Amino acid sequence: MANADPYAAQSRDDKLSKALNSVLRHTGRRDGLYFTRGGFARLQDILDLKLLRMNVAEKEIYAVTSASIDYNGHPRFEIHPGPDQQDWIRSKSRHTIPGICASLPAEISRKDVEEAKACRKRLAGRDYREQEVVDTHEKAKPASGLSSTVGRASCDFNGRGFAGESTGEAWGSQPYLTLQRGEYVICVRRGQDGWSWARDLLGDEGWFPNAFFEPLQTHVSELEESGPHWEDHTQAARPAASSTAPASTAPVTRAEASQP
Repeated sequence: MANADPYAAQSRDDKLSKALNSVLRHTGRRDGLYFTRGGFARLQDILDLKLLRMNVAEKEIYAVTSASIDYNGHPRFEIHPGPDQQDWIRSKSRHTIPGICASLPAEISRKDVEEAKACRKRLAGRDYREQEVVDTHEKAKPASGLSSTVGRASCDFNGRGFAGESTGEAWGSQPYLTLQRGEYVICVRRGQDGWSWARDLLGDEGWFPNAFFEPLQTHVSELEESGPHWEDHTQAARPAASSTAPASTAPVTRAEASQP
């Protein structure tokens, strides 16, 4: 049996370290994660909420955090047990999340544990209400009509490379899309963490960064004047109809629409 590629393992560890660092320093609170004043968050919550967007085992996080050091040779992360018998983790670098100071002593109180539980309950209730709104809209939506969330990829995005796996899967059966700049993409739904679930014109589906999505106007008159390329695009867009209105953009010319 061939030995595992050490460079591939190193690349995955690097991606995991960056993803963990991003959640703990920048995006975690926005995505529903509770933080202590010292910047600690419960490790199990990070895994349960799938905030790392990688199919990762808990033991991988322990391995990465113990090996990750900054340019000065200091540990990037700190893991500390809480009174709930759970491990809590923080980044020791400066945070952009207001009210957090990573230089405070490593302390997790009973109040922090209760606040973390309450935060999870609020998040679960919010997700349930949002899903009810989506379900209600889907039932009331007419069967025909053009999608209002069709656009183009504004940058290349290598979903396989981002996921670090040959299948391009983020976790479980949740893949990322691989798109080239200018390629048409249909935004099916938007998440709360800067990502959208999208479909390309070949029918492949997966996660795609919101920042890389440029919505297009899809008026019937534009479609009729733009040739067969737009007709194919229209057929692919029909199953993904949505109520989300696109941002206003300049009309697409015939020359632009005919580009591959």
